[in-house]
Amino acid sequence: MKNNYFPYTIENSIAVVKMSREPVNGLDFEFLNQLGEVSDEIGGLDEVRVVLITSKFKVFGAGLDLKMAAKMDKEKWHNYALALHHSFNKLEKIPKPVIAVINGAALAGGLLISLSCDFRFMAEKNGYFGLPEVNLGIPYLGGVTKRLPALIGRANAMELMFTGKNINAEEAKEMGLVNKVCKDEELFEKSVEFAQMLAAKGQYTIAAAKKCLNEGLLRDVQANLALEHDAVDITTETDEIQEGYASFFEQRKPDFRKLK
Repeated sequence: MKNNYFPYTIENSIAVVKMSREPVNGLDFEFLNQLGEVSDEIGGLDEVRVVLITSKFKVFGAGLDLKMAAKMDKEKWHNYALALHHSFNKLEKIPKPVIAVINGAALAGGLLISLSCDFRFMAEKNGYFGLPEVNLGIPYLGGVTKRLPALIGRANAMELMFTGKNINAEEAKEMGLVNKVCKDEELFEKSVEFAQMLAAKGQYTIAAAKKCLNEGLLRDVQANLALEHDAVDITTETDEIQEGYASFFEQRKPDFRKLK
């Protein structure tokens, strides 16, 4: 019997989803498949008016499972790009407000999951964002090159993607990447309070508005999928990505400049 990576509870019309793939919610194919399934399931529940998505662990999400990635050939990478799109699009299309409750590091795919939510609440001390793909020679996938600049602007998106630096909760708030920064011990409580406020609003008005707000962005993300397949072709069978994997497993900085 497969593990359930997305257990959820429902109370007072609010569904609380806790991502639970040990140890840090790495995005393998099964995780992505279940993300799509739980998005469809919760989206169809009449008793749910608002969704919170958080993590069972101290890390919100650490992105791609590198042990899996190191064994993937180019064809598998193309399939992975499709799986990312499929699951994130389903999350984004849930016809209810979805709040990412970011209790720890949201790196790479962890950040991408939060981008497919409608609101992002982040822990003041333990929460931070980062897109480390550039430090590993890994392509940016999952619609991030459309979703991120739509939220924080092209210049800020390029800075995060080209440098791979981490930003803390306050920096993310200044960029417009999070809606609210909360004290760590108050994060869940404040998120529930906001969810309760939304649950009291007109659910059909919200659903219609969300569909209108997301329609253009979803078209752009889908149109960009072909470019992501080009990115896979450019990056995934190179000495650079192999050096990226090696540096991660050997816990050192990569030396891309030594490569031809």
